[in-house]
Amino acid sequence: MADFLTEEEERKLDEKGLNVELIEPCLKKSKIHLTKWNMKNSRVFVFNEQWHSVVYGNQCPLKKNAVVQIWSFRTAPKSELCFAMVKIKDGDDY
Repeated sequence: MADFLTEEEERKLDEKGLNVELIEPCLKKSKIHLTKWNMKNSRVFVFNEQWHSVVYGNQCPLKKNAVVQIWSFRTAPKSELCFAMVKIKDGDDY
């Protein structure tokens, strides 16, 4: 089990994924779908479905080669899983 997931969240990820809230670099809140891909020797957590609108959104689009960090946290009082994307370095102009 991943350290940041509850057993129920891990089960949902194994079945069909999990809808979570993402706070974008411009502080816009978005709903995004988190899935888990099992690789040969590891697993990868992937944002998909709404990812395109996050990357190319009108409020704070990401440029090619931008560097971001993804942080997980939980909200009170329900302890819901959320993520924040922090832009570390802006990317290249297109």
